[in-house]
Amino acid sequence: MDDVLKRVLEAEQRAQRLVDDALEQQKKMLELGREEAQQEEKRFESRMRELKIDLENKSEAEAARTIAQMERRAEENRASLRASADALRDDARDAAVRIIADPDRL
Repeated sequence: MDDVLKRVLEAEQRAQRLVDDALEQQKKMLELGREEAQQEEKRFESRMRELKIDLENKSEAEAARTIAQMERRAEENRASLRASADALRDDARDAAVRIIADPDRL
């Protein structure tokens, strides 16, 4: 009977060691998984910062191009308005000269 009890006790001790080893292995795997998740999160955050900076740079470049186009169009419009104003001024001057030269023509 003592042999049976001794074997049962040894089997129970082996089973407990197996359980303890499995729990320790589980603990290590969880810690490793947690560390890997933290590293991935850091990589993700870093990549998001890079993407944000890239998007901001592209947006600023596009805004600069748009501003340059708008300024170019505004300058073209100013030049066109100036030319129109000059032509109208010349027409008005010519009309004034004709009126002064021949007031009865009105």
